[in-house]
Formats: sequence, structure tokens, C-alpha cells
Amino acid sequence: MFNFENEDIQAPFYNNIQIGVVENNVDPTNAGRVQVRIIGLHSTNRLDSNTDGIPVEKLPWAIPANPIQGGSISGLGWSGVPVQGSHVCLFFIGGDHNFPVYFASIAGIYQTQPDKTKGFSDPTGKYPEEIGVPDFNSEASPTNTVFETPDNGVRVQYDSTPGSEKYNVTLKNTLTPESTLTEDTNIQMDSTGTTITSNGNVTIIAGATSKIMLQVGNTLLTALDGVLTGQSVDPFTGNLFAEATNVSQVVQAATV
Repeated sequence: MFNFENEDIQAPFYNNIQIGVVENNVDPTNAGRVQVRIIGLHSTNRLDSNTDGIPVEKLPWAIPANPIQGGSISGLGWSGVPVQGSHVCLFFIGGDHNFPVYFASIAGIYQTQPDKTKGFSDPTGKYPEEIGVPDFNSEASPTNTVFETPDNGVRVQYDSTPGSEKYNVTLKNTLTPESTLTEDTNIQMDSTGTTITSNGNVTIIAGATSKIMLQVGNTLLTALDGVLTGQSVDPFTGNLFAEATNVSQVVQAATV
């Protein structure tokens, strides 16, 4: 990791913003560093050479410049690592190319699949996933902010479109909403409990072999292979009462 007090910064060489491609994002120190091949400084040659070639393992480690929220200390704030093949913006501390800092990424449109054996590409060939389409998320707009994680991860959507405001968390591999909040729905979770408030119906969807279980106090209600249509709680005993339709097995109540 870069030591701001002990490093010997050389005379300035590069004072402008640079662009490079991430070729290794596995930092053995878990500090978010990436090894970047820098346009105009390095060539596409990954063979070790005294002239223009440099292998991935000898590329400089660039440290991240995170958003100001949290201060990037003790794990606070937003932390993330760009995937290999990402184009990133960098600057050099003191102008010395041995001490790069990356602070942003650039979306483009790949017209052909990069040669993974050459520099300025993902050495694994995994990214880009698509050719001829923008890297920029197509669902994003001036009123819709989208955050998406790699692989079979999570998509988070903040939609402020007038009349359609919502917050949505979706599993990317199934495109199944895990948590959706609209202007008529509120989910509050704190140390006192969880409250779901809605002006419309509240629907719980489970798989064909899944169970729907509700517990109030010591009473546990389980609906097997069915849908709960109504419920009430006795204010004196705390017992949970419910109606169920379309169930192949009787709703079971048990004391836990």
C-alpha cells in the first residue's frame, strides 16, 4: 500500500489525467488496488522486454480514490473493485508514473472482441460480455439510477420517474425482485421490529416446495404449498389466526 510519508516521489513526468485498462484486480493486500496498463505509457506487448514489453505481473499497482462519504478509513464509505478489462481514469502522485491512483471508469462500445493475449484487455477474456452495445447500463436514465454488480450478482435501481418512483433490488441471475419500494409502500426495519406498510395488497410469493411461516410471540403458523389470504392477532393472547385457500395441506399451527 502507498505510504504517503515514506515514498520517494521523483520529479514530475505526467501531470495530466491518464487512461488505462485493468488487467489484474486481485490485490494480495485486499486494499482495492489494481494493476493497470496505461495508454501512451505501455504497449500491447505482455512479454518481458527491455524496450516496450511488460507482463501483467510487472504493471504498476494503482490505489483507489473512493467517494468522499465515510472518508475511506477503517472500511467506511463505498468500496468496490473494477473488473478486469475496465477502462479507468488515473493520475500520478507527484507526476510519478510509479504511483498511480484510479478514480473513475469509462464506458465504451466494443466493436470487436479484444485479443486476450495482448495488452489493454481482460487476460481471461470474460469481459466485455457483449459486442456492439454500450457498456453503459441501458436501464439508466436521468431519472433512473442503476447499480449492478458483476457475475450473478445484484442490480439496485433508484427510479425517480414522476408517478413511478420506486427502489428495487433484483437478483441479476433470475431477474426476480427481492425488495421493491414504491411511493405507496414502506418497509421499516429497526431494533424494535419490521413493519411493512402498503396501501395495496401485500403479496408473499414462495416456490412450489417452499413454506410460508409467520410467528407472533410463541405461535408459529406455517402454510404448506398454499397462499395465506387473511390473518388477525388476538390482542389478549397474542395467538395468530389465519385463513388459507388453495392449500394441499392443512395450515399448521404450533407453539415454539
